[in-house]
Amino acid sequence: MMTIAKLFAAASFLLTCPVRAEVNFQPPVLESEDGVLDVVLDIGFATTLNGTRFSPQYNGGPVGPTLRVIPGDTLRVTLNNNLPPSPPGDIELLNYVKNPQNEIDSYVNVTKIYNRLSSIGNVYNPEYGFWGFNLASLHFHGAGFSPSIEDLRNPIDGGESKSFEFKIPEDHPPGLVWYHSHNHGLGEYEMMSGLFGAMIIEGTANDVTAIPEIESATEVVMILNEVLVDEKTGIPPPFFPIVMAFDWKSVVNGRLAEETKYEFQQGTTVLFRTISAGVEATIGLYFVETNAPDFVLVAEDGFIVPTIESKSDVSIPAGARKEFLVRFDQPGTFHLRRHPWTVHGLRGVEACNASFGIESDTCVSYDVDKPIATITVLEADPPVESSLPTELPEYHQVYKDMEMMPVVKKRTITMQQAIGFPIFQIPYEGPFVPPGVGFGINGRLVTPHFRHGEIQSSTCEEWTVISDPPAAEHAFHIHTNPFLVTAEDGVPAEKPFWRDTYAIYGANMTIKTCFNHLKRGDYVLVHCHQMAHLGIGMGAYYSVVGGGNDVTMDDLDSLDYLVDGLTPGNTTEEVVVERSDTNETVEKESDESAASQISLSIFAFIMVVMSCTLASQFLALLA
Repeated sequence: MMTIAKLFAAASFLLTCPVRAEVNFQPPVLESEDGVLDVVLDIGFATTLNGTRFSPQYNGGPVGPTLRVIPGDTLRVTLNNNLPPSPPGDIELLNYVKNPQNEIDSYVNVTKIYNRLSSIGNVYNPEYGFWGFNLASLHFHGAGFSPSIEDLRNPIDGGESKSFEFKIPEDHPPGLVWYHSHNHGLGEYEMMSGLFGAMIIEGTANDVTAIPEIESATEVVMILNEVLVDEKTGIPPPFFPIVMAFDWKSVVNGRLAEETKYEFQQGTTVLFRTISAGVEATIGLYFVETNAPDFVLVAEDGFIVPTIESKSDVSIPAGARKEFLVRFDQPGTFHLRRHPWTVHGLRGVEACNASFGIESDTCVSYDVDKPIATITVLEADPPVESSLPTELPEYHQVYKDMEMMPVVKKRTITMQQAIGFPIFQIPYEGPFVPPGVGFGINGRLVTPHFRHGEIQSSTCEEWTVISDPPAAEHAFHIHTNPFLVTAEDGVPAEKPFWRDTYAIYGANMTIKTCFNHLKRGDYVLVHCHQMAHLGIGMGAYYSVVGGGNDVTMDDLDSLDYLVDGLTPGNTTEEVVVERSDTNETVEKESDESAASQISLSIFAFIMVVMSCTLASQFLALLA
């Protein structure tokens, strides 16, 4: 078995391999033929980023291939995990997290959890601390694929393979989606490793590329993310360090931004199809030059925008996609960069510190300007003939139909960021009470077998999504399900708009979401797409039961371990909780007891102490 030490040695050798920059680099493209697209994704270690990163990659890296399909196609994916098998400790922890009985035990078994994490000195050792480095899964973000087929709760181990088959419905709306590994607790490691790729579902009606002015444009796929690597080994850490400063790099299509160069002829209109596959809350794009052209926004999360907008910058929340046109009328060199938080206007250092409750070097690290790409526009005589559209198609009929469906239930989702949070992945399923321990939703840390509630298939709900505290920014995402944003901070939207990922910049937002394509036995996962937040707790599972109002115990009994093993005392109910700033309906544990509160206090103390210890060790490791 290849040990971490051996991987370090291999990394040191491979880091000497040069990588040559390529102008107008694009990921390889795989297109469906005769209604079928067969894809093989091999996960293995590779050296990328001009020889500075050694990490798991798809098919040798630097990013996965771009998949192009049309509604009605069958997508078949074979995922081969060629990483080494996980050590026994990892498998034990995976089984621990998936075992419903531990939901009950964890209320009082703090010592057991602490012992599992006590040897935290080497954070790269899967036996201790972070675990699951060799596990793999696959999620298609923005596609309405069955969560039961993706089955993210059951990752495959190193040396194993898994086959997926997705039938893309005939009425599936076109648009830009993406795929990535989704191993709970190590999302940042996977994003910084480059385990992702783009997928484009093409169509005719309601497709931005069906518009003549856009169809003739030059297409550029840009997958944006950040990376931090150990200077000696090139291996990404399992998280962006939360309590220290760090010098992260901006990456485009798996290449360093300094190596990302594009050349276009004067007069060319370019359709940039961008994906934020990073770990920062929001990426804000802008051109440095004052004579640079505007960004003409045409689609967000694959949805055509209600109104064409010309902007001097574009904000992309973590996990989201934005498609915009740029017409390069003037020759010259243009530098595409990403805003620091303060200039970006979303949240500056002061607001960032407020969300942590203390002054944090992390906020300073994020508040910097970083390069994205250099674009050279070559003089042409005559210039290329191109134009910008003046109008766009309406939303796909699928979304129009959902807008007309009635709301049968209202629900509150509170994304909570506690001050005394742990800074490493933990297999803990008990409740937390801010300012206790964790990033969570409705007073819980995410675990694959605890249900936050039931959702009826073929119905629509209205959700109020709250950021607590309000200064904290979170990229809210629902798996497999789009949602209609109807209000922000209580102010109705002038034109409600569809998304599948949206950043809460204020205190709350109101959305409508419909579960038409889900069936009894499926589940819905909601989470913050800042993968560090999900990795330490900010997610929630909802089980899907039969449609209508006739939910029976037979519906509940049909579910798998999302429900099995839970007693009625461990289910959730909606109650009204008085808060100093506002009164909100949140989900609160009905069996919350004094004993569990004492256990949580002990656990909070342990986690804070261990967080400080891990931080100092990480500083030494990166020094």
